[in-house]
Amino acid sequence: MKKVLVVICVLSCCTNVFAQKILYLKPFIGRQAPLCRFDQNFPNPEGLSVKPLRMEWSPGVLLALKLNADWTVQSGIDMGWTGWHMKNKKTKENFSDSPDGSSAFHQTNQLQLLVQRRITTVNALNLGRSKGNYLLNFDLYITAGMVYNLIPRFGSEADSIILKRYTYNGTSEIDYSYYNFLRRKSSAVYLGLGTQFYSRNNARFDFTIYYSQGFTDVMAIEIDYRENDNRHKTKLRTRGSVIGATLAYPIRLKTFERKSV
Repeated sequence: MKKVLVVICVLSCCTNVFAQKILYLKPFIGRQAPLCRFDQNFPNPEGLSVKPLRMEWSPGVLLALKLNADWTVQSGIDMGWTGWHMKNKKTKENFSDSPDGSSAFHQTNQLQLLVQRRITTVNALNLGRSKGNYLLNFDLYITAGMVYNLIPRFGSEADSIILKRYTYNGTSEIDYSYYNFLRRKSSAVYLGLGTQFYSRNNARFDFTIYYSQGFTDVMAIEIDYRENDNRHKTKLRTRGSVIGATLAYPIRLKTFERKSV
């Protein structure tokens, strides 16, 4: 986090003092899919998959300062998710009531500190003689930075979820998951690719696809289920990593005009 702050300070100092700066408020709505993985120290039973199966809504708001045509720094908060999801392709009838498998997501408050760099500007399909009136007018940019995650303290430190109840050979059976939080505070690195659309040089919708990779495990999950005549156990772990997308609408709050000499 300290390194990101240093980068932002350097960018601010290196920016042309005569350049016009613009402060935006950027409310956004997004979708997130938490990622998990099998524990390397535990056998991975054949047929199990932890591919992303579900996405959840992730609203938030950013405060963005456009330093010049190329650089923007922004910070804000959003409601993200940490969790796990697993599907068994071999025993669909006994593993879960849902065709998409089983999952459990936990709300995660996220604080973002990001730096945005414009790659190129696209202007195409001029609608008239006046300059700047293009049907396609947008910046393509990359975003990088840090995310601080906080899982709110609710429920118990260790919880169990029943995946499915059923009868096997006349005996009542239960497939279940047992998970606990290893830590509720963590950090992650953020990488994104996005487009900032314009209308007559005014910023409009902003669309970003991103990936956030956590540094440390925040949750451990144990799955207990039946496959044919045997019961199996497997373990999952997650660092709070997610893939997602956001759609924002910048609202101009203030324009810092060029300084005169």
